[in-house]
Amino acid sequence: MNTTAAALAIDEYRSSGVLGSVERSDAHGLVNLLFKGAIDHLLAANGYIERNQKQEKAIRISKAIAILDGLRSSLNIVEGGEIAQNLDDLYDYMQRRLVVANADDDKKITNEVMDLLREIQEAWNSIPEDARI
Repeated sequence: MNTTAAALAIDEYRSSGVLGSVERSDAHGLVNLLFKGAIDHLLAANGYIERNQKQEKAIRISKAIAILDGLRSSLNIVEGGEIAQNLDDLYDYMQRRLVVANADDDKKITNEVMDLLREIQEAWNSIPEDARI
């Protein structure tokens, strides 16, 4: 994992108020926390969309995009091969969709991105313990 990108993503999640969890997690756990953080920000963004609170919605979507950027930047395309490239493409897609969701106040898009994140998180959590980073 690229330490600079990971540090930035962790800092973004740390600002969500889960410092204790971040400090107690291994690398695998940190990535899981990043997925959770992005999903949490999007859930909050949906609430702000419902209440027509545009500034707060934009902040939360921006934080989710920043976490996705950190996840994306931490990929090692050379060693990770096709899986890493596919994740990079998917993270890029999710970031672009969130820009549209922000502009259009579109909960369908934030829900789509949350569903994708949950799928990736589930796959991440299914990695056997002895194969984890």
